[in-house]
Amino acid sequence: MLIDVHAHLDDAAYDQDREQVIKEIKDKGMIVVNSASDLPTIASTFELAQNNDFVYATLGVHPYEAAQVNEKELDKMAQLLSHPKVIGVGEIGLDYHMENFDKKLQQKAFIDQLELANEYKMPVIVHDRDAHGDTMDILKKHMKVTGVMHCFSGSYEMARQCLDMGMYISIGGVLTFKNARKTVEVIEKVPLERLLTETDCPYLTPEPYRGTRNKPVYVEYVVEKIAEIKGIDREEVERIVYQNVKRVFPKVR
Repeated sequence: MLIDVHAHLDDAAYDQDREQVIKEIKDKGMIVVNSASDLPTIASTFELAQNNDFVYATLGVHPYEAAQVNEKELDKMAQLLSHPKVIGVGEIGLDYHMENFDKKLQQKAFIDQLELANEYKMPVIVHDRDAHGDTMDILKKHMKVTGVMHCFSGSYEMARQCLDMGMYISIGGVLTFKNARKTVEVIEKVPLERLLTETDCPYLTPEPYRGTRNKPVYVEYVVEKIAEIKGIDREEVERIVYQNVKRVFPKVR
């Protein structure tokens, strides 16, 4: 079974053919985890999961939208976390890539959402871009649950720290890029039992479709690349990733 543990099917990129993309997922027999990134997508992500048996939801606010995180909105999110189709808190984290970001605001939103996940014993889906040091410091101080490093872009040394904290490493289409040497090294060294597969669609489309809109069915190219690097059959990668997903997200059927 192919599993995409991080998608954004409610993104405007799918407004013209969302039902067709969802049908492709169903026909493929896949499981997809759709991740919210702001307040409007919390609602749309929850709706997608309710309406499709094979879609699950994680609810959170991306660091770019950190100003949206307050006590009132956290209370609203908390009310949805017990739903059987809501399986985690995310995506949350830090992103220092854009100019004029508010570091303190991002860090507070990240910590507040980590504390929410701790309270409800929900796994977290962590976004980290150009903020490795601060991300790791906050996770070490505040995370009391398991978690997923979404679209992992760090070194093996950082991956090792994540593994030591009980986290899982999620790999997307970047692995298929020709300049992905650092990510290939991570796949070589991280045990398959701690890896997950994702697309982050509609972004980061894998080869051979790089440059076009991504979609969940393209996760198969990530699986194939992992199998190639590990020197095993694709079916073995799919089987173990499914077992990993069940450990991280016990609500997944």
